[in-house]
Amino acid sequence: MRDALEICLGFTRLERLELANATASLDFQLLRDISCLERLTHLLIDNGFATYVPSDAVKEAEQYVTQHRGEEILRRKKLPEVSPPSPTSKTTGGTKTHRGNSFGYSSLSCSVCKQSFSTSGGQDVCPKCCEKKDRRRREKEEEERIRVALEREGFNRHWYKEALSRQQRRSPGPQGDDMGFNTLSTLSVRGPATMMQDIVEILYSNSLSDITLELSDPPGSINSAIPASRRFIASMDFIMQHWAETIKRVTLLVKDPVSPLTLPKDTVDNIIRLPFLKYLDINGWCVDSKIVSHFINWDSQKPFKFQHLQLPDNISSPGLPLSGLRSIVEASPELVSLRCRLKNLTEVPIYSVPAPAPLSHKLKVLTVGNSTPSSDPQNVLEIARYLNLLFPDLEKIATLDSVEQNAEQWRYIGSLVKMFQTIRLDEKNRPSV
Repeated sequence: MRDALEICLGFTRLERLELANATASLDFQLLRDISCLERLTHLLIDNGFATYVPSDAVKEAEQYVTQHRGEEILRRKKLPEVSPPSPTSKTTGGTKTHRGNSFGYSSLSCSVCKQSFSTSGGQDVCPKCCEKKDRRRREKEEEERIRVALEREGFNRHWYKEALSRQQRRSPGPQGDDMGFNTLSTLSVRGPATMMQDIVEILYSNSLSDITLELSDPPGSINSAIPASRRFIASMDFIMQHWAETIKRVTLLVKDPVSPLTLPKDTVDNIIRLPFLKYLDINGWCVDSKIVSHFINWDSQKPFKFQHLQLPDNISSPGLPLSGLRSIVEASPELVSLRCRLKNLTEVPIYSVPAPAPLSHKLKVLTVGNSTPSSDPQNVLEIARYLNLLFPDLEKIATLDSVEQNAEQWRYIGSLVKMFQTIRLDEKNRPSV
C-alpha cells in the first residue's frame, strides 16, 4: 500500500485523495507526506480498525498521563487514614458512654454488614458502613479530579506543539509554521482518535469547510490512558476554535460503541453556534435533549442557516419533546431535512380550532422515531394535525426502522398527514357559496 501511495504522492497537482478500506498500517510520517501535496483540497481516509502508528506527541501524552496518574493515586493511598468518631457513642471527661436504647433510639440490624446499631432516625445502614460508602465516593471524586487534570495537561497545546516540532526536525516533511494541508477544504476521517488528533494538529488550511469524523478505534484502545472519546472531542473543539468562520458542514459519527458516548454540552453548544453551518449530522453519540434551548432562545435577527439537521437517532439518546420540533424549525427557516428521536408521544401541543399560528415552513423530509407507541387514537390524530400545522409542504415522514423506534405507528402518522394535505387541496377547489 505504501508503494502505491508513494506513486500518488508523486502527482504534485493532485487535488483529491481517497484511502478507502485501508487494511495496512498507517503512520504519522505518511500523513505528513500527504500533507505536502500543495493543491490537495479533498482528503478521505477510511482506516477502520487497521493499525495506526501515532506521532511522538500522542505517545508522550499517553505516557505522561499513565505515569502521573499512577504516581498521584499511589501518593494518595499512602496518606494516613483518619477515622471519625462513631456517632453512636459520646465521650464525656474521658469516659465513653454508650447511648444504647435511650429514649428516642432503636436498635436495628445494618442492611450492609448485618451488625446491630442504635439509631434515632429511619436509616437502615450503620454509621460505619455510611462512612465507608462516603469514603469510596470521595475517592472516586478524587480519582476523577486527578484524571481530568492530567488529561488536560496531556492536551496542553504548547507542549504538544513542542513534541511535534521535535519529531519533524528528525524527519523530512513540511517545516516551520506551515506544517501542511494548506489548501484542504474537505476532510473525512474514519479511524482511531489518535489519527484524527495528529491530522488536526498539522492542518494549516484557511479554507476548511467540510469535516467528517467517524470514531472507529480498535477494541484494545478501551484501556488507553486517554480515552478515545476525549481525544475525539479535543480534536473537534480544536477544529471549531480555528475554523469557525469557514465550516459549513459537520458530520460526527461513532459506530457501535461499547458503552454510550456523550458529546459534552459545551462542544455541542459551539457546533450549533458555528455562524455558517448548513449541514449537521450527529449519530451514534448521545446529545442532551436541552439542545432545543438553543432554538428556543434564538436571535430573530440571526436565524440558523441549517438546511439539513440530523440529530442522534440511537436508542441511548434521550430524545426531544414534540414541542421542540416547532422551536427548531422556527429558528431554522431554510431547513429542508430534519432527523431526531422523540421522548414520547404523550405531550402533544394542542391548538384551538382554527389554529392561531400555523407555520408555512418548507421542511420536506422528517425522519423520526420514539420508543413507545401511543395507545390513544385521538392522541395519534393530534400528532398528525400538529405536524400538518408545522409543515404544510412535507413530502415524507421517514421512519427509524426498528421495533424500538415505533416505525409502524410513525408510518401510520405519515399517512394521516398525507390525508390532511389531500383534504387541504380539495378545499381549495370547493366553490364559494
